[in-house]
Amino acid sequence: MADDFETIDAEAFDTVILNSVVQYFPSVDYLLRVLEGSLNVMTEGCIFIGDVRSLPLLGAYYASVELEKSAATLSVEQLRQRVQKRVAQEEELVIDPGFFIAIAQRFPKITGVQILPKRGRDRNELTRFRYDVILHVGIAPLKITSEWMNWQKDRLTISAVRQLLRETLPEILAIKNIPDARVIEAVELVDLLDNEEIVTVSQLRSALKNRPNDGVDPEELWNLGQEFPYTVYITLNNSEAGFYEAIFEQNLSLVNRPRAIASITPPAKPWSAYANNPLLNNLTSQLIPKLRSFLQQTLPEYMVPSEFVMLSALPLTPNGKIDRFALPAPEDGERSSFVAPRDRLEWQLSQIWSEVLGIQSIGVRDNFFDLGGHSLLSVRLMAQIEQQFGKNLSLAMLFQHPTIEQLASLLRQQTDSLSWTPLVSIQPGGSKPPFFCVPGAGGNVIYLAHLARHLGSDQPFYGLQSLGLDGNSEPFTQVKDIATYYIKAIQTVQPQGPYFLGGHSFGAKVAFEMAQQLRSSGHEVALLAILDAPAPLSTDKPIGIDWDDATWLVQIARVVERLLGEKLEISDEILQSLEPTAQLNYFKERLQMVNLLPPDAGITQIRGLVEVYRANCQAHYELPQKIYPTQIILFRASEINFDENIGVRETLPSKNELGVQALKATSKDRPSASCDFMNSEILDRSTWGWSQFSSVPVKIYSLPGDHITMTTEPHVQVLAKQLSTEFHKFVAN
Repeated sequence: MADDFETIDAEAFDTVILNSVVQYFPSVDYLLRVLEGSLNVMTEGCIFIGDVRSLPLLGAYYASVELEKSAATLSVEQLRQRVQKRVAQEEELVIDPGFFIAIAQRFPKITGVQILPKRGRDRNELTRFRYDVILHVGIAPLKITSEWMNWQKDRLTISAVRQLLRETLPEILAIKNIPDARVIEAVELVDLLDNEEIVTVSQLRSALKNRPNDGVDPEELWNLGQEFPYTVYITLNNSEAGFYEAIFEQNLSLVNRPRAIASITPPAKPWSAYANNPLLNNLTSQLIPKLRSFLQQTLPEYMVPSEFVMLSALPLTPNGKIDRFALPAPEDGERSSFVAPRDRLEWQLSQIWSEVLGIQSIGVRDNFFDLGGHSLLSVRLMAQIEQQFGKNLSLAMLFQHPTIEQLASLLRQQTDSLSWTPLVSIQPGGSKPPFFCVPGAGGNVIYLAHLARHLGSDQPFYGLQSLGLDGNSEPFTQVKDIATYYIKAIQTVQPQGPYFLGGHSFGAKVAFEMAQQLRSSGHEVALLAILDAPAPLSTDKPIGIDWDDATWLVQIARVVERLLGEKLEISDEILQSLEPTAQLNYFKERLQMVNLLPPDAGITQIRGLVEVYRANCQAHYELPQKIYPTQIILFRASEINFDENIGVRETLPSKNELGVQALKATSKDRPSASCDFMNSEILDRSTWGWSQFSSVPVKIYSLPGDHITMTTEPHVQVLAKQLSTEFHKFVAN
């Protein structure tokens, strides 16, 4: 045990080293015992404590980690919750630098304290969020008596400090309040999480880019000590995270005593306030499931508590009784039914979930999407499951089996492959008529989860995914065949009308054909929602007949970039220099670099995605011969996303404008951001051509966002509200 000094003679050592070990101590009280024991066996000398994790920067650390792997469409509120959860579940001891100043008041043998940033030019977790400490014992370091300069108030720069050293040759130059360039952005990130005007991760990243980083890397100051005959002492500011202090002392004036920088004396507070409590966290994660299991076996179900909260002590009234009003509320009631993994398979799945979601403690009945899972993370999750267990589960399976318990049951099936179905029950529960929605080109329904959630838990929502996404089946090449295939699937859930149908982008064309086929067979279609797509025209031609895989991969990359908010560095020039299989591998590697796929993922799903996207964009559609007898509702995005590489829609027409508007690509050699927007000519500016297919006026809604962001946070909330209005009209009638 590190706190056992019984066999060591008193005052036997002049140096004690605790390097990269205190983070594994169970509590700050244990650290105090170790330091007290170390002081008892020392004469004069020092105690070195290395690689200490910073408590004031813990939130900044996890905020930067979570931001790096978050999709652009994730809400800032969800990001904030993830950061808070990571901080609360920290399993290592993380210490406030002020703790080491405070212990000098408890132990008189400590005569000086230095809190040092880590050396190194690389910006990583070690150099940004850890520090070293030197506790001087017996020999008091020299104090600084000269006047301090203030980096910010005096508007100092590296050049200004260099000039001071060169021209004035001060014996000592002391500077405080220096912003640390290595962590200042992460500290500002934490502040921005509380900015109510910033709604999405994409907006958060933009705000960070627009904020100047006027920080100074400590290495720049240490380098000045190499330019001039000075020794540089740097210590972290124990009163404010993200700042440090520096002293330049002429080498000629050095004495054989360490130089300590005067630090602000921290206010008196309990030792527990200077650190987190990893021991309590570990006990909580282990004890609560065991306690709940024991009570479930011992007590009737109605007597088993619904919530468990671990306390270090019960709050008491002045009379010594339990103060019930001071008891804390449960932090996370939605996970009150926590069940720990019960066998090897559930444990393996929990490890995958923990890695993908960044959460340490996950119960087998916790819902993937309730824990912060989203479309991109779900792709990564299923890819890792396939990699580890050798079973290719569709993304639809995750919606239908969103817990570890359910997925484990699925994987225990002895079949080598699972049957493919186009119907994805994103939200199967609810008393209202179900809404069936067809996604855009590529046929992946995952991004529709945002819309389903905002429509409410009482609105059943089903997505229809394309045949071929598994990389094993051939996708359909005609819209009518896709529609027929989908109708068979939805009638397994709802055999008779009235049907509520919708489609986004390419999916709008499929939904329209489904409505026509259902009407022809005698079924009622109550609602047809067209989400940001023009009507099909006789002049439409297949897209990219002569395009190769490289061109299609570039197009798909652009869509992924829009979702991620960062570049994948995929271009025609790079891909055209590779063989077809190498192109897919390169694409896969770029996705792996942004943590969308695990390191050993295969290319089967990527090949399937390319083939489905190509088939959708080239799908043949025979225009209907009959006019649609009921109203079509068109939901149009109001913003334009410009990209000179992939083509754009020109300015959107106003409702009252007349004439013809062409939707074109900026280059004949590039695919459009949406396959619908390449060759169509919109005959009616206000309805995008849909009025020619409807016997009643087309109803139009205008939405915030562009073709992609209208379906993501926060704009999807407006779409959900408008759709709900239309659903309610039918139900009310």
